[in-house]
Amino acid sequence: MRLRFEKVLERREFRFLLAGAALAIFYFNVVFSLVRFASLSPFMSSVLAYVSALGLGYVVQRNWSFRARHSHSKALPRYVLLQAGCAGISGLSAQAATTYFQMPPLVMSVLNTITVSLISFIVSMNWVFPE
Repeated sequence: MRLRFEKVLERREFRFLLAGAALAIFYFNVVFSLVRFASLSPFMSSVLAYVSALGLGYVVQRNWSFRARHSHSKALPRYVLLQAGCAGISGLSAQAATTYFQMPPLVMSVLNTITVSLISFIVSMNWVFPE
């Protein structure tokens, strides 16, 4: 059983998904908490959650998920650009979901987290940390 788990951990896709899931849970909790308890707008909550996870996400994804050897001068700007785009998409979609579609914060947070995580996964695999 242990050997099988170690073999699964060797796959970068699994490591990315595991790290991404942990970061997504962190992001989800921050967005939901800021909207629900701090009464911030969905846009501002989403952007603040992204900013708070940016540094942690880069370190984890580069060093553990991808075990990348890319220089920081190449990978970091790409990662920041990707995350800035995702933050914008996240903020706009969160605002639209609650303003135009009257989604409750919990539903908005779940849908937004899934969508942005998928975008981040695809772009990271193909552009930020390519093999």
